[in-house]
Amino acid sequence: MSLTSCRKPSSQDRSGSIVLRHRAGKTKRGTEMRLAAIVALVLSMPAAATTADDDTDAPPMYHTAGQTIVTRHRTTPLVLKDHPKITWLDHEFLLLCVAAQCLATSEAHIVESSGRIQELCTYVDGNPMKPGCSVVLDNVSLQSKRLASGTHSFRTGVVNGASSGGTVCPCEIIYHLYDSGEQP
Repeated sequence: MSLTSCRKPSSQDRSGSIVLRHRAGKTKRGTEMRLAAIVALVLSMPAAATTADDDTDAPPMYHTAGQTIVTRHRTTPLVLKDHPKITWLDHEFLLLCVAAQCLATSEAHIVESSGRIQELCTYVDGNPMKPGCSVVLDNVSLQSKRLASGTHSFRTGVVNGASSGGTVCPCEIIYHLYDSGEQP
């Protein structure tokens, strides 16, 4: 409904509600309640999404000519899934490589874990970056991968080194995309 005017109730408006007029000139009573409910729902959606998805939504992104940096930060601990399932530290996101080839790198740092981390690995398009996933020393992983032109998905996860139990995080992941092409 596109609104063109809003007027106060007149003596003919027995409901005492604000009357909204559409462009067609028709009057609707009680619309303010529906409008208020819609506004409340829309305003509460971003807060609900942030709460449900912890503190990894909307990753901070910095872009300059030839380089994009994305940081992911999680402060709340995650319960490790049973071995060999992957516990994801962040949500999958997309980056665009414009040039014929790009270089992607990732630095993952786990500040604290109560379990034994066997693998700390960044995945691009569902495949591990190089040098591959391996036993983690000092809870740090540095990986890279050459990418073809196009859109690529990124995500980092850990594998529990014990059969079950433990938590992981706080953690920090920094993704770099080096691209010599012009970003749109």
